[in-house]
Amino acid sequence: MYHGDRLLESVSVVYYDYDIPTAVTVNVYKNMAGIAFDLGTEAYPSWLGGFYVRKSGEQEWTLTEMYFAEAVPAAGENVTYEFMYITNENINSPVTEFTLCNNGEFIYLTGGGEVTLIACSDENGTGTLRVPREIGGYTVTEMARDALLYTGYSEIILPDTLEKLGSNAIPWSAQLLLLPDSLTDIDEYALPNIGDTFVICCSRDSAAHRFITENNIGCILWLTGETGDINGDGEVDIRDFVRLKKLASAAESAGTDGGDLNSDGFTDAYDIALLRKYFLSTVYSIIKS
Repeated sequence: MYHGDRLLESVSVVYYDYDIPTAVTVNVYKNMAGIAFDLGTEAYPSWLGGFYVRKSGEQEWTLTEMYFAEAVPAAGENVTYEFMYITNENINSPVTEFTLCNNGEFIYLTGGGEVTLIACSDENGTGTLRVPREIGGYTVTEMARDALLYTGYSEIILPDTLEKLGSNAIPWSAQLLLLPDSLTDIDEYALPNIGDTFVICCSRDSAAHRFITENNIGCILWLTGETGDINGDGEVDIRDFVRLKKLASAAESAGTDGGDLNSDGFTDAYDIALLRKYFLSTVYSIIKS
């Protein structure tokens, strides 16, 4: 009677014995109202008699709308939510639960031994953000819708455990972003379309690489282990920087010498600045190690 997906960012309930939609999804994300719980439709489906929720410590179930918002947990606070559906024929779904946590650095959901990152506890963060592989002993596998949208981070490193990236998860302040090979599910609107001030690092033929090229994301695409290897020795290091400066100092360079890092058709000072930026970034130190 019941089938559920991983109960992290979404909760799915499926009834097989009569004609109703195959799944109802609850999206959990942070917005201006707090933590939003959204079933994704404006009204109850015709087969649904009620959608009920209760928090840890509560005995009674509360009938709720298709969308509701809760206050952001205080730092150090964990709140467990339980969900249940009742059909018009008074068939109850099994109870599904997950825990919303705030460790003072991140707001996240736990369930099934995995973590969905909902938001940063401090939305005024700037500079470099390195999302950890684990939070509270659980593996970080998802970033929810709007997870970093309201922050000011310029350099963002995502962990090699991340599998899913939600809509508007990356802020428009981003200048350098490392996308791991583990990432396979990327929302159509997950990445900002910034242009040539935005460098995205990923591996060739990874899901991230395909997504960026297929969706014409406005950025400078930096293929790790390849882009910046001016002398072709398989390493991106200071020798490439020296070689690039020599190429750029030539009277004319048509960008056919491997030094056109920003793909503008020329090897010039802009490419030198880009390689310098890469060397000084946390992304470079991570890749080298």
